[in-house]
Amino acid sequence: MKKYLTTILLLLIAKIGFSQQCLAPTGLHATNITMYSSTVNWASVNVAHHYRIKYKDLGSANWINFNNITTTSRNLPALQPSTTYIWQAMTYCDSSGTMTSQWSVLDTFTSLTPQCPTPTGLFTTNISPVSADANWTGVSG
Repeated sequence: MKKYLTTILLLLIAKIGFSQQCLAPTGLHATNITMYSSTVNWASVNVAHHYRIKYKDLGSANWINFNNITTTSRNLPALQPSTTYIWQAMTYCDSSGTMTSQWSVLDTFTSLTPQCPTPTGLFTTNISPVSADANWTGVSG
């Protein structure tokens, strides 16, 4: 009987220990990428109280952090065009911040490159030995 109760007790302790795990977010991906912003997204963690993300320009040493995120996405403003960024997310499984996950795997995205149309219809007028007027057909955008 004692062996039976010990086994049950150990199983209960193991179950409680596993149910207290705070897992890192998965499914990281970026959407709505523009030249100057992007939305980063991740899958919900069942026991999450809130999340924290960090991101940076791939060439930078400094991370930018957003804390106390209660949804599974966050807009990243003030990005630079044509720049690759890396980011990660972390789960907080309690309100005090004592039960956290490890950082998630890294995800990357690149902000868009400005597209400038090429002018057409190039011609010059008022040509003199020291100056000329350059002309072209206007483009939209």
